[in-house]
Amino acid sequence: MIKNKCLLYILLLSLPNYAQDSIKVSSNMFKLNILRTGLAYEKSVSKLSTINLDANFTPFFKKENSGIGSPKFFLNFNGHYRYYYNLEKRLKKGKNISGNSGNYLALGSSYYFKSLDESRAVSFNDGFSTSAVWGLQRTYKSGINININTGIGYNFNKQTINSKIKPIINFTIGWVIFNN
Repeated sequence: MIKNKCLLYILLLSLPNYAQDSIKVSSNMFKLNILRTGLAYEKSVSKLSTINLDANFTPFFKKENSGIGSPKFFLNFNGHYRYYYNLEKRLKKGKNISGNSGNYLALGSSYYFKSLDESRAVSFNDGFSTSAVWGLQRTYKSGINININTGIGYNFNKQTINSKIKPIINFTIGWVIFNN
């Protein structure tokens, strides 16, 4: 009986070590973005890192002579390498880490096409940007996914007057349609 209790005690003490080995990001995750209409795919590349790719139709309002004009939309593609740095801490606090619910640091790039209803050859939004951001992502049991990131980037635009350092602020609400 004493041997069984000792064995059980040793087993219970070793459980946190097994839990740390099981901390890892989701292998594959497909998301349908609602706020910025589009699709996203997040693929693990290591235990704590992912590549996130998405394509969105993003609205913007262009200033016109009579004030703010009608909404316009442009297509953009984004790619980020994300490193999730606080999954172990969240797990120790009893918080959810499924669906890559955690905080991350990311390096990324984006390509913005000109507005879908612009006929000009060069557009204010037509260009490429690269960025470094801090973000957080939460995925709930219902499948709702919230992602916020902020940082700094550099925009390379066909109009050289618009090539500059710029703040990055992104917010998406979506629904996870597949999570493995």
